[in-house]
Amino acid sequence: NPITKFGFFTGNEYNGFKIMEETIEQKYDRIRPLITNGCIGLVRGKSLIAKGIEWADKAYFSHAFLIYAVGDRLLCIQAMADGVQPNFLSQEIFANVDFCILQPQFPQEHIDDCVNAAFTKAEKGIHYNYKQLLNILIQKKFGYDIQQLHDSVDNICSVFAAWTYGSLLPLKCYSQEVIKADYISPMDLIRFLDPSEIKIIS
Repeated sequence: NPITKFGFFTGNEYNGFKIMEETIEQKYDRIRPLITNGCIGLVRGKSLIAKGIEWADKAYFSHAFLIYAVGDRLLCIQAMADGVQPNFLSQEIFANVDFCILQPQFPQEHIDDCVNAAFTKAEKGIHYNYKQLLNILIQKKFGYDIQQLHDSVDNICSVFAAWTYGSLLPLKCYSQEVIKADYISPMDLIRFLDPSEIKIIS
């Protein structure tokens, strides 16, 4: 079982997370009515990059994105290889192994304004920061911080979700002052979660 390679697996739990006893499609159908504009999604991926992130960060989740509601449709806005761009939420989730939805605990009108502001930033062009991803993996696994790989202009997925968007709300639990790092990984959105600011709904 690949789960046993990347963490502690006992019974049907992984580091405290319940392992799915339903298909990812069934889980999405069950959770879909609870998902609102401005939620943050986390997924456990299948690719070598995803497995590398899970290995280096001792993480269950390897990717993060912002959820954007357009009428009855749900999109995800995420930092990918081609920069920050939208995709259908269901397609993104079904392409992965598992997922989790985080819901900010702010008035919906305020959340909507922050989502629009983050979307406007994304439209102006935010490139994917491969150097930052490499530095995070090196720091997480070996404790080395390579200053030459620092770049505050571009984003990785979790930086866009937690800081570019999250700082607008603001999600203080993900601030650099709280996590005491100049980066944030997808799994850090679980590690540093404050239920008074953002909660797990799946």
